[in-house]
Amino acid sequence: MRDRSKVLLTRYPGLYDAARRPYAVGRFWLGRPHDPDYGVFGLLSHETRPFLDVGANAGMSALSFRTYNGRSRIVSIEPNPFHEPDLRFASRLAKPFEYRLWGAGAADTTLTLFVPVFRGVPMSTEASMFIEEITESPSLRERLGEAMDGDEFEIVSHEVPVRRLDVLKLDPAFVKLDVQGAEHDALLGLSDTIQRSKPLLLIETPRPDVRELLERLEYLPYSYLAESNEVVPEVRGRLNTVFVHRDEPVPARRN
Repeated sequence: MRDRSKVLLTRYPGLYDAARRPYAVGRFWLGRPHDPDYGVFGLLSHETRPFLDVGANAGMSALSFRTYNGRSRIVSIEPNPFHEPDLRFASRLAKPFEYRLWGAGAADTTLTLFVPVFRGVPMSTEASMFIEEITESPSLRERLGEAMDGDEFEIVSHEVPVRRLDVLKLDPAFVKLDVQGAEHDALLGLSDTIQRSKPLLLIETPRPDVRELLERLEYLPYSYLAESNEVVPEVRGRLNTVFVHRDEPVPARRN
């Protein structure tokens, strides 16, 4: 569900809870991804190796991936315990699908996850291991405005396990990474897997340290253009960046 609609529904938490899953199911059965950039996975629909979904949220990424690829195993990683019922629900739609309630990091540890809550409803897409990612979030300020400074807004915390994702011993063809500022540590904990499997990476708003790390791992940045269904040299300013290992072919439309 788009966040603007979500904010409107926070006036009626019961209605929000009732509407969230039918909305996701409707998009899934209509074959409509929650983000058009997920069309890049359709260029590799012949792949059967796993999809590693890091920062799974309520399972939208998994459902969107499944609209393009009906065979690959999906492994979703999400530290926010609020999302377990949604992930359990998504697992029934997007089989083979499994999830872990972990954070992704450079070392095995326990960290604090901060979740913004407005009118009792978690704004879970903005949850982060870094509280400043919430307090200084332009997108959250745009959605809530002065309400962020009022009594109806709060930031709650959860202690969550963090794991190096290399422990999964996966051989993924695809990795999606959206972990609200923790991307660099997540990649460090996945570096053995990346070097071994050379998966396609889809990363939201990669920071300079992420780009530097991926450059050392011999990855090149690209953009997916949904309007033409193609991968092109990176177009700066887009939300998501596609990274392809220099030894792997750039995904292209299949005739």
